[in-house]
Amino acid sequence: MNDGSEAAVSTAAKAGIQTRRTETEKAIVEAFERVLAREDLDKIGVNAVAAEAGVGKPLIYRYFGGFDGLVAKWAQDNKFWDDDQGLVEDLAAVPPDADRLEIICSYLIAQATRMRDKPIVLKAKISELLGNTSLTPGLHQARASAGEHHGDLYDEGGLFGDPAIVPLLLVMHAATHYLAMRTVKLTTFDGLNLKQDAEWEAAMNMVRSVFKDAVNGQKSTKTGRKTPGEKDGV
Repeated sequence: MNDGSEAAVSTAAKAGIQTRRTETEKAIVEAFERVLAREDLDKIGVNAVAAEAGVGKPLIYRYFGGFDGLVAKWAQDNKFWDDDQGLVEDLAAVPPDADRLEIICSYLIAQATRMRDKPIVLKAKISELLGNTSLTPGLHQARASAGEHHGDLYDEGGLFGDPAIVPLLLVMHAATHYLAMRTVKLTTFDGLNLKQDAEWEAAMNMVRSVFKDAVNGQKSTKTGRKTPGEKDGV
């Protein structure tokens, strides 16, 4: 009557196999990142990653479905495109009178700062601007899967339900990401050294201030309140 012990052994064996697979997948993703860090984009592919990881190419196809799947996995692990779940949760958790503008600003700035602090992610981001590279299909795959919670922000309403505010959100998102990508080759922007934490924070505070002023200006216009400096009859 060894059914129980045999089942336990089988479960332990399966767990061991899964653990080894997880460790191997992690090692392959890390190998891809090392190759990406040192090689030109046109030299990155399954062969280079397999050699770096010390595994056979079939293993990459088995675990990731191929090079594109590996790129997508790496991008997802690095939150290449955030799926906005964190922002949805943050906005849902605060009381109605909370400063929702500040929550959104902090979230977008945190995204850009996370990228700025990992140049290898920025290298991949910039590759998108260069046209089709070996990374492009995998990055597009990751982008498609990252939009799961994006629509929830618009369903939630508030600032995301206001068509006058949405373009400002887009501009702030673009501005913070541009400044992060600029740090790869051009350290300074308008006299600020974006590699220095204090000056990066100063730049982000400027973006935050301009965004919040613009949003408040839109809200004031809609409600008929005068914005600072506005005069009757003008």
